[in-house]
Amino acid sequence: MIERTETRITNHNPKFGLGQVVVTCGIGVLIEADDDFKEQINISIGKHHRGEWGTLTNEDRNQNEKHLRSGERLMSIYYLAYGSPIPDPFGTGLFRTDNKIKIYVITERVTPNEAKGIAERPCTTVLLPTEY
Repeated sequence: MIERTETRITNHNPKFGLGQVVVTCGIGVLIEADDDFKEQINISIGKHHRGEWGTLTNEDRNQNEKHLRSGERLMSIYYLAYGSPIPDPFGTGLFRTDNKIKIYVITERVTPNEAKGIAERPCTTVLLPTEY
């Protein structure tokens, strides 16, 4: 289930429209527990919006650049610091030993909006890899 959260995105030189920005339940729980993490989420959304794709491979970065022109889905990966040590007993790779959490920021492909008479990206979602 996707939970709505208010974001403060003031961005200069955006590369594309974000559409509606939402976070998943897992991200929502982490945001509620740590204000610094919430700010890092906002910063990550801003970076994604400017085309700063995070820790993607060169191949994936190039794919995003092509998708900016073709209107296909865009994805970024970031590792964000989290307040206290987080165990990863099952080796999921979700949490790193340096206490950072891996997140995805995904903006959906362009779709027609008949009500507005334009094509736009409808949604950007922030999620944990396990929620993909």
